Amino acid sequence: MLKLLQIILPISFCVSCNNVSKENEISISKIETKPPTKICEIPLPKGFERNKQDSTSFAFYLQHINLKKDNTVYYYDGSKKINQTLHYAVMDIPVG
Repeated sequence: MLKLLQIILPISFCVSCNNVSKENEISISKIETKPPTKICEIPLPKGFERNKQDSTSFAFYLQHINLKKDNTVYYYDGSKKINQTLHYAVMDIPVG
């Protein structure tokens, strides 16, 4: 299931935005006061914008997956992953 999450998350970012300028710099112009609750609320890099999706499409589903409030990543056995700085958020989906 971890492999599935490693595949779905990058796909969700690929289908949710496109580059509208040649600049690929990430600009943090203001500090978010409220953490995102869905993938579509994650701030995009400077020069990118989200594509509008039909509400019945898979891309729309991926953009609207809920995120956990606690972004701690755990291994399959319940132990915490040592490096917690490599991810931005954790999707709130059942993993079985």
